[in-house]
Amino acid sequence: MSRSATAVGAGLVLAVVVAALPGPGRRLAEIPGDGPDPAYDVPLPEARIRDVGEQLPDDATYLLRTPGATPLVAGNLKAAGQLFFAPALPAQDERILGWEIVYRRGALTLRRR
Repeated sequence: MSRSATAVGAGLVLAVVVAALPGPGRRLAEIPGDGPDPAYDVPLPEARIRDVGEQLPDDATYLLRTPGATPLVAGNLKAAGQLFFAPALPAQDERILGWEIVYRRGALTLRRR
C-alpha cells in the first residue's frame, strides 16, 4: 500500500475515533459550518457588494474608497472586494483606474472613470 493511502486511512480512523469519544473532540466534530456567506465584523450591504462584483468587468481595475468609514469597516470592505470583485484587480494608481467603488454612509456606488 502506498504512503498516501496509508496516511488517508490513518486520518479517517483518527477522525472517527475523535468523533466517537465524548468531550471536546465530539463537540468540535459537531460544529456546524458558517454557511455560504462571509461573516463580517460589521454590518455591510452584502447584496450590493455582490451586485457590484457582477457589474465589474473581469479585466477591470478599481479603487475602493471609504471616506469617513472606520478602519474596521474599510478592512471588511477590502476583504469583501477581494472575494466578490475578483478577477478585477484593485489598484492605487489613478492613471490606470477604470472603475471607482465608493462606500459612504452604508451605501456602495460604482462608477466608471
